[in-house]
Amino acid sequence: MGFLNLKQMFGFIFLMYGNLVYAKDTMVFAVNHSPPWSIIKQGEKVQGIDILLAEVIANKVGLEAKFLECPFSRCLRMLENGSADAILSLFKTISRAKRIRFIEPNITLDLPKIFYLRRSDPTDIETYDQLSSLNVGVVREMAYFERFDNDLGINKVPLVTDSQLIDMLVRGRLDTFIGTQGTTDYLASIAGKTRFLKKASYRFQ
Repeated sequence: MGFLNLKQMFGFIFLMYGNLVYAKDTMVFAVNHSPPWSIIKQGEKVQGIDILLAEVIANKVGLEAKFLECPFSRCLRMLENGSADAILSLFKTISRAKRIRFIEPNITLDLPKIFYLRRSDPTDIETYDQLSSLNVGVVREMAYFERFDNDLGINKVPLVTDSQLIDMLVRGRLDTFIGTQGTTDYLASIAGKTRFLKKASYRFQ
């Protein structure tokens, strides 16, 4: 019971696949680079809001938190095949709920989904329907919002990370890409690419 109360107190989504084996000494969390929730820097200890929460959760049940760094799609596979015990801040969808156990009640955070364009591009995206004529970058297996995720009429170009989406847009290999505002703005800033990007008028809140 204390485990669930802690989750509710912090207002984050905590998910597990199957049941944790409490006989072991560690709770393994799959994490991908998604600032400010999880920040992965080469040669440094993983940091971020989710990391702090994971350490508190593991400590609450007498375990040590262990973090396995992985691209987002691989993190999901690790959760499903038992290589990881848990993941934090995963958007719940009907498809995922069939194979991943979500601890309830989960908390929905209103994080806007933004379509980014090259600043030099004179065009704008003002309506959802305009997306059907564009090459739209996405992170592989990432869920954004239901209409977009299920829309087969949009040419989606899957890449491994948000940073790759930024790079491909700047280089002219994509017309636009979708990203969570806080994470994408942070990644563009540290890469020195904010000046090359602009945000479309259409967004999903």
